Amino acid sequence: MVVRPTRLAPWLAVATAAAAATVAPASALSRAYNATTPLAGSAAALHWTLHAATIDLALVITAPEVVTPNASSLWMGFGIGDPSSGSMLGADIVTAEFGGSGGDGAACKLVDRHVPMVSYPLDSSEGGDAVFPVPDACPDKASWELASCVVDPSAGTLTLEVGRSLAAPDPSQDRDIVAGSNILMYAYGRGFGYHGAARQTVEVDLSATGAAAVQSGDLASTGGVPADADGEILLSMPDYNVSTNQTDYGCATFELPPPPPGQVLQVVAAEAVIDTKTAGGRLSHHLVLLSCTKTPLFDEFKAGRSCLDAMPACTQSIFGWAVGSQPLVMPEDVGFPITADERYFLLQLHYDNPDGEEGVVDNSSVRLHTTTKPRRYDSGAIGLGNLGIFIGDERVESGVNYTYTCPSECTSQMAEPVTVFYSALHAHYTALQMWTNIYRNGTFFKTLEGSKHWSNDHQRPTLFEPTVLYPGDRLTVSAEFGVDKLLAAGRQAPAWGLGTPEEMLLTGLFVYPRPRRTGVHAAPGDTITTCGGVHVGSLGEDWTLCGGRAVTVNNDSALIEGVDWFNVSARAVPDEAGWADPFNEAPTCQAQQRPTPSPEASGADGGECFPAAATVRRRREGHESTARMDDLRLGDEVLAAGGVYSRVYLWSHADATAAATFVRLVAARAAAFGPPQCPRVAGVWSATCCVVGASHSHTLLVSAGHLLPAVVHGGGGNEVPTLTAAASLRVGDMLFAADGSPLTITAVSPRVTATGLYHPHTTAGSLVVDGMVASDLTTALPVALAGAALAPLRAAAMAGWTAPAAVVSRLLRAGCAPLVRAVAAALRSVGA
Repeated sequence: MVVRPTRLAPWLAVATAAAAATVAPASALSRAYNATTPLAGSAAALHWTLHAATIDLALVITAPEVVTPNASSLWMGFGIGDPSSGSMLGADIVTAEFGGSGGDGAACKLVDRHVPMVSYPLDSSEGGDAVFPVPDACPDKASWELASCVVDPSAGTLTLEVGRSLAAPDPSQDRDIVAGSNILMYAYGRGFGYHGAARQTVEVDLSATGAAAVQSGDLASTGGVPADADGEILLSMPDYNVSTNQTDYGCATFELPPPPPGQVLQVVAAEAVIDTKTAGGRLSHHLVLLSCTKTPLFDEFKAGRSCLDAMPACTQSIFGWAVGSQPLVMPEDVGFPITADERYFLLQLHYDNPDGEEGVVDNSSVRLHTTTKPRRYDSGAIGLGNLGIFIGDERVESGVNYTYTCPSECTSQMAEPVTVFYSALHAHYTALQMWTNIYRNGTFFKTLEGSKHWSNDHQRPTLFEPTVLYPGDRLTVSAEFGVDKLLAAGRQAPAWGLGTPEEMLLTGLFVYPRPRRTGVHAAPGDTITTCGGVHVGSLGEDWTLCGGRAVTVNNDSALIEGVDWFNVSARAVPDEAGWADPFNEAPTCQAQQRPTPSPEASGADGGECFPAAATVRRRREGHESTARMDDLRLGDEVLAAGGVYSRVYLWSHADATAAATFVRLVAARAAAFGPPQCPRVAGVWSATCCVVGASHSHTLLVSAGHLLPAVVHGGGGNEVPTLTAAASLRVGDMLFAADGSPLTITAVSPRVTATGLYHPHTTAGSLVVDGMVASDLTTALPVALAGAALAPLRAAAMAGWTAPAAVVSRLLRAGCAPLVRAVAAALRSVGA
């Protein structure tokens, strides 16, 4: 541990770096620019002029080993990264294909591209696509305007000059460019394809006087140290011997000297110091810094030791870092206090050692920037998600909306509103999208944070904007995962656990003022620091923990049911918005074809069924996987009622671009709850009883007129399933899972908008969608009449003659649905 005073000139390092850097020659540029910065030494340079609503950009790449007099098929690419990803995933890309080195390259081919989300492993196409920039879906709505492009073999340079609006022309495929910090990337090569090492990702300030490109990210070099910071504290892992096991957690505790009497000391910024050139740094996956209670166990960790099985009692989170994270700089009137009582800290590091490297010693650190000038607010943090991490032997699935809830019963104990100023979603490799929602007064209020293109290697801050949380707000953190590519490669989907090959679903909301707990059970100084799901293994049940109070021998009021514990599952979320919230938007050039749901698109006549993101279990060429509805093909086999697979032989509707209104049904297996029985040893709660799991609820979006086998309460005691329109179902009615087990409906939302309209028909007459059994019939026709109409096509398909149904499918997908609706209406009137 090193404590030393310092006074910094924040912008000196940036100015010095900018002055000393070598900028690539601009002789080939066709226009003058207001700002310039090197991107990777002398290998590349960026020039730009910022206008009120647009920006002019020039990228010059110097690569004489590639740009030779005889080179052919030369290309370069420039991209704007998704701020929450920082990687290729979700990037807005423009590529220029120059052709050969002869000529001036003025006729280069410019293509507007983007990088869609793909599941892990990113570089593999087995079981799905690999990462690659694809052309935008709106070719007549190009984002980038070409000014010039030049190949200069004598200088070994490629030059591309373009212009673009600052606002994303199509937010589903393009990224905003801001007059400030942007994640930029470039690549180049011969023969358009994978670039190998010929690439770079850099953070650049594109303001009118933009600072030099930042690659290290430390606060001193970027000028990010707060102006009132007048001291530093370095907390270093004391020569920790990393285990040869793949997963290891190391902890070290630090006891700081108390501030002098009458002096205030607050942490105003924090950053991880990870030397990735050493083995210990390369194996570091994430770290957290916590404020703790001084106990005998605390002293046992001062020399550093493993904390996989036990760690000291710590409540307040100060800082967190994961691969790709950035430093934390607090708002100008906020700081974390260091006092005579609050000066005990724990540094925890997660090491990922898949190759079992031996003899690795780590000294990774956290640098705290402190001030002696009083700030108004004390900071705190609230952790959300699967706090117990483990969910039994359950493994991650594709196509499932995993959600954890912090109930209003917990936040209602806050003494006052708090402002979220920083956040950090956390998962591992197979997460695709993550987000946190706020519900206020029982209804959806806003999405607080989110990552549309999650990357384990670029875990960046995810807060959209500072937001006030009020007592009584309900919070949910949700994620979608993708494991199809792992399964296609013969590997298992990850379990939930502490290791990097396993999965988590967590977020940390950093707030001010510190969320103090109020009420008759609040102990002095009590706070709320965690709120989410744990599993009480002794009872086999999910509970919600609202934690924060110091769990010590002297605090017998800790862990009170109805205060710290709520006998509801954090995973039971009856009104979570599911797939449509907040990332399920279509490209605007497609969405404009049908800007608002019409009665026909809503399925009011029963003619359409499921959105594009609905999922089924598919068997294709003997391989089973979870698939989206818009990825199904004629001939695929899907899981149907009774656990059997049935062939898709007909589409009566398949429209990827339609905006439609659906009924959302949430159903789950019933569960009984009782008080938790987690033992305390020496006054310390043992979390080991909270590490097993239970099944989660299912959410289905389906058209109002679609028929589902259901047991409807109030039906005169009839418990026999009948085909019932989705719009007629109510809370308490019963649906069915694939194995025939009952699912009780816990919530019904009659009008939820999502993208896509798909109606597949199977030879079995049923299919399992998002975990619930559905028929392939609707109210468009009486059941008997529909069965008679489909019988010839189904019989032909079962006999191996698929052509008739394929022809009908093509006609319907070509736009004959209105005719079908008219015929259906006529048949209904005849039947009536």
